[in-house]
This record gives sequence, C-alpha cells and structure tokens, in this order.
Amino acid sequence: MFDRSVFYFILLANTNSMWRLNHSVGGNVFKVCELYCVVNCLNCRGFKDLPVVFVMPGRRLAEVVVETKEAIGILASISRIMSENRINIVYLLLSTDGFKARFLFFIDITDSRVGLDELKEIIRQQPYTISIDVWKPPINGIVYDALCFPTMVHGFQSFIIRYETFSSIIEEFRRRAGDEATALFYHLGYYSGYTYAEYVRKQLEPLNLPLADIIRIAFDLDRSFGDFNPELVWLNIDGGEATVRVYDSCEATPIRGRMKKPSCQYVRGEIAGTLSRLIGRELIAIEEKCIAAGDKYCEFHVKPRKQS
Repeated sequence: MFDRSVFYFILLANTNSMWRLNHSVGGNVFKVCELYCVVNCLNCRGFKDLPVVFVMPGRRLAEVVVETKEAIGILASISRIMSENRINIVYLLLSTDGFKARFLFFIDITDSRVGLDELKEIIRQQPYTISIDVWKPPINGIVYDALCFPTMVHGFQSFIIRYETFSSIIEEFRRRAGDEATALFYHLGYYSGYTYAEYVRKQLEPLNLPLADIIRIAFDLDRSFGDFNPELVWLNIDGGEATVRVYDSCEATPIRGRMKKPSCQYVRGEIAGTLSRLIGRELIAIEEKCIAAGDKYCEFHVKPRKQS
C-alpha cells in the first residue's frame, strides 16, 4: 500500500481519446466535456482530477502502482514499456519527494500483448524500480484506486468530498433548522480558516516572507486545495480590511442562482478566520455578492469586528 504525497503532478493521458469515448459510450463518469466547460468558465488553465474511479464500458482495466528511485527518464521508460505492449495509459498520477517517485497508473489492457503479471515482472526488473503492485478489478469496464491509502495532503491524512455533497449538507441543515441556523456554518468555517492559516504560516516559515505575500499565497492555496477559486482584490493589513472575490466554491456553485440573498456562511467564515489568524486581530467577513443569488461571483468585504 502506498501513501499519496502532496508533491504530485496530474497527467491526464490520451485526452482526445477520452473526449471521443465520452461521446461514443454516452458519457464517461468524469464527464470530460462538462469539466472542460467549467474550467474555461473559471479562466483556469486546467483541473486536478484525482484517480478515484474510471469507467470505460467493454474494456479491461487495471491499476498499477510503481515506486522508483528518483532519476531522469523513468516516466519515459515506463511509458515505452506500456506502449510497446499495446497498453493504453488512461490516467497517471505522479508524486515525488525528491528521493523517490511514485507512479499510479490506470491502464487499459484490453489489447495488451502481455498479461498483468508479465507486465509487473518487466517493470520490476528495471534498474530504477523499488517496488510494484498491480490490481485488476473483479468487474470489467471499471477501475478504481484500491492500492493507495491513506490519501495524504502535505503529510496530513485527508479525504475527498464532492461540492454537491458539501453543499447539500448545508442545504439540508437549512431546511430542517431554518435559514438563520446556518450561521453555525460561519463559525465552523471560521475555525477551519483559522487552523488553515496556522498550517500555511508553518509551511512558509522557512522562506521568511512578508505578511502580504503569505496572505496572497494562502488564498492561492485555497484554489490548490479546491475549496474555492478566490481573488484577493484589495488588502489593507494595518486596517484589517480586505476584499475577496470567489468565482467558484464548494458552497455556492451547486446552488447557483437558487437563493434570494447571499448565502455563503462557511466560505465567509473561512475567509474571516484565515485573515484573522494571519493579521493577528479578530475580523469578520460580509458577503455583498453571491453566486447562489445569481451573481457572477461571490464578493466578501473583511473588516475588524466592533468591540462591544
């Protein structure tokens, strides 16, 4: 079993083949076309698509995890082995810590010239290979990650939650407890942002950066972690003020245009908590615009909390 390291690069192999497959089989589980549209609407250059499950009806799929010594040309070597044996790489996750590299492949072995055990032996014999593990799902047409646990993010055990799942939790709470009760999620978000800011400061401490740079990186990392896609529009550290725009979020995007007023309690709290910890004074965030209320983006104004 292998841990997934945070130092990863996502390589989505054979994108054109996946695009054609999406149409020919009536829709891949990843819905490549829809993801492409979402990404372009957000003006992002790409998306991270973690290897959880991949569906290709009528194909024989498998998972291969290889741990190797860190060296130039290993990816090319493994890819060449796959290509020479008519094995199609449909997904690849590569992680490295500078000393060792880990490759997680989803492969299509339908037309392979060698069996899975033989492929394992070929790669095992390479001078760079430390270990290799292979797995074939019990059902054809599907492959999912069965070899890697836990999921790690920069050394911290983590889990994946879908935007729709997270948003539906808040919406169900709103339905049962009333709109005002969802303020609880503001406090949950505040604590989440506060502890997240401590994590960011610790990670950046060796760089001895100015506070303004730490704050900007903290919001950039929110995008990297997938919480939301923010833009730090304006920042006044001495006054404890800021304006943050969010173009996509786990809270608002799934209910786009369905609310009558700004409704991002969790994200609002997370922004306030992050800036409170980094700036060193208690701040609040007020949402002026909201995707859930039909705006193009959510906009939050951060300011000091009035002392009672």
